[in-house]
Amino acid sequence: MENTHQSKSKLAPKNWFKHEDRRELSTTDRRKPLFSLIRMRDDMDRLFDEAFGSMPLPSLFDDTDFFAGNSNILRPNIDITENKGNYVITAEVPGVEEKDLKLTMEQDSLVISGEKRSEHEEKQDDKIHRIERIYGQFRRVLALPADAKADDITARFKNGVLTVTIGRDLSQASTQRQIRIEKG
Repeated sequence: MENTHQSKSKLAPKNWFKHEDRRELSTTDRRKPLFSLIRMRDDMDRLFDEAFGSMPLPSLFDDTDFFAGNSNILRPNIDITENKGNYVITAEVPGVEEKDLKLTMEQDSLVISGEKRSEHEEKQDDKIHRIERIYGQFRRVLALPADAKADDITARFKNGVLTVTIGRDLSQASTQRQIRIEKG
């Protein structure tokens, strides 16, 4: 099995996650006085991530109510590969039952959503020593490339892994051609 650090040339540049909530700062944003505060907050987030691992903590400037069903707490890991005829997306969703998974198309995006439910029923005399497992709803939004066939999608769920296969329309694939440069 290849190490991903060694096979960077195989990584495709498509932006599958452009519809997921991400804060991108442009060059003009970096000159604003608030940028230093935002950068400090991001550095603190990284520090807490390193110290506490994957334990979710609310963001200082998050405009959503952290305790009211924040879908970013549970975030399945996704692998995306492609070959001549298909895109293959695999999502790890351990502990999620097939009935709690949902796969939908919303315009040019594939949406993987669901819920991981707790199987522990808390009783009056139970003493909890530690809770590391995460439960709740999740949602991943993948922007499909132009050559993806939205009507040729199949999904399979086995052993906590969702595998989605999307057909490709190679006539829509971007073609590369060289453009002649004329002398001055």
